[in-house]
Amino acid sequence: MRFLVLLLASLSFSAVAQVYKWTDENGNVHFGNQPPPGQQEEVHIRESKTGSMVTDSQREMLDQIDQERADRRADNDIASTSQQPRAESSSCRKAKIILQRYENELDQLLRRGYKQSERRDAEDRVTRWESEVAYYCS
Repeated sequence: MRFLVLLLASLSFSAVAQVYKWTDENGNVHFGNQPPPGQQEEVHIRESKTGSMVTDSQREMLDQIDQERADRRADNDIASTSQQPRAESSSCRKAKIILQRYENELDQLLRRGYKQSERRDAEDRVTRWESEVAYYCS
């Protein structure tokens, strides 16, 4: 147990050690924790960020792309479903198809787990397309 504690403590010190870069007479580049005498150039190691931070503008762009894809899918589905009655307008059919896709997306999201923002966005899309269906199909 003590060995493990000492090992972890020594690893933490090496993580904050300085790194030096130097070039020898033959042009070979070397890295190490001690530079040769007279040649000192410190290299700063940047910390990497973990995870993915999506900004609001990126979220809007992703939503717009999702919307365009849904529109394209709806257009394709409308072309393939010619059995529906002629009295129903193409806008109504398109709105129903898009609503069905977003309802399916929300169901999948609820089954697999979600972040609150994802659920809110999916519910907002379903609500929006429910109002579109009500508008175009009434």
